This record gives sequence, structure tokens and C-alpha cells, in this order.
Amino acid sequence: MGLVLKKVTSFPLYNIDIEFKEGINALYNNSDSRKLVDIIMRKDDSKGEINLPKEDIFLVEKNLNKEFTMPTVKAYLNFAFKYYNAVNKKLTELIEELGIEKDFLDKKFNILSSSEEKLVQFILAFALDTKVLILEEPFIYLDKHNEKKIIKYLDKLKDKIIIILTNNSNNIYNYTDMTTVLFEHKLLCQRESKELLEDIKYLRKYKLNIPDTVLFTSKARNKKIDLKIHKDIRDLIKDVYRHV
Repeated sequence: MGLVLKKVTSFPLYNIDIEFKEGINALYNNSDSRKLVDIIMRKDDSKGEINLPKEDIFLVEKNLNKEFTMPTVKAYLNFAFKYYNAVNKKLTELIEELGIEKDFLDKKFNILSSSEEKLVQFILAFALDTKVLILEEPFIYLDKHNEKKIIKYLDKLKDKIIIILTNNSNNIYNYTDMTTVLFEHKLLCQRESKELLEDIKYLRKYKLNIPDTVLFTSKARNKKIDLKIHKDIRDLIKDVYRHV
């Protein structure tokens, strides 16, 4: 069983029934979704049932919490582990698995780039070993090099429930298994990401973003160019060249 919500109500949401299963889930980011995350994290009072306690869930927020000033990345992480009362992996082992240089732990905390700050958040989240990870706009500050590292590691965590809160349709299409959309304070749909994001009429009806490759392919087909839908832009380019 995954993360199950039954008849969850907290204004303006009403009677929300959702199950997030193991794997990488997308929760389409709008005000209703953000409200739902606050409910799951017990930040807002609600009625209904949530099967997992707050302690089994970790939220990686959009921005790094800098409430506590620390001299180095390692010092910040060690403080965070104590704060969450967590037994963590050895940091050196984890950053090696993530493909991050070991001297990253010795970097001065107050001069980190936005991409490096995001890496710190992920290191903490992965080390805490909770059942559920909620990632708010996880790739917004990451450079492409570090984004690939994180995605590669997330693919190893299929036994966890990972919920990516985002409205970036390209990331949803490329990286997630299932997508949940709340609309007008109710559950609109919960569908396989590929199926949903290739359904252009449905996306347009509810004003949801269309992935770039899907939109390009649709326009090409309108011009009688028989392209296949590709997730990888490089495969799409190869297909375009075959038809030139």
C-alpha cells in the first residue's frame, strides 16, 4: 500500500480520495496541489484519513532552509540529521553514489550556488531514508549536469513513494510514472504520465501544459508529416531528419 488519503477535507478541498503508489509520481503544481501537500505534512488541519504519519514523509521545498548558518556543507548536513533525529548513511558513501565530488562537503555553506544548494537538499532527503519523498519543483535550480545525477539516483528508489510537485510538463513526461491533477478543488484525474501528456485535447481542455516534443509532433502531423512521439528530443530530431 502506498500513501493513501481518504475523504480528506480542508477548505477549499473536499472529499479527496487519492493513493500515491511506489515509484515516481507527479502532482501537477497549482494552489490545490500545494494545499494538499500542506495537509499531508500536517501543516493544515483537515478531516479524513491519511495512512502514513508525518514522520514517514519528507518534503524537499523549493528553496533551501538557511535558518541556521553553518561553516560548511558537512556541518549543515550533520546538524540537519540531528534535528530530524535521523540515522543516516555515511555522507561519503551517499555522495559517491550520487556522483558528487567528495570535496563538496567541505565547501563553504554561505557561498553555494543555487544548483549546489539544491544538491544539499537532495543529499539530506536521500540520507533520511523515509517512505515518502515530496519534491517541490526539484529541478528548477539544478543545472543539467546535476539534474541527470539526481534523476539517475531517483530511478534507484522505485521502492519509495516519490511525489514531484511541478507544472513542468517536460519533466513530468520524461521522468514520472503517474500524474495526479487537482482541478477546481477536486481530483481531476490520476493517469499514467505518458498517456495523459500525449492526450493533447484533454490537456488543452483543462489548460495543462503540453510537453515540447508532444506539441512539436502534433504540429508536424497536422502538416501530414508522420512523426512518432518521442520523449527524448534527440530521437525526435533523428525522426525529423528521416522525413526531410
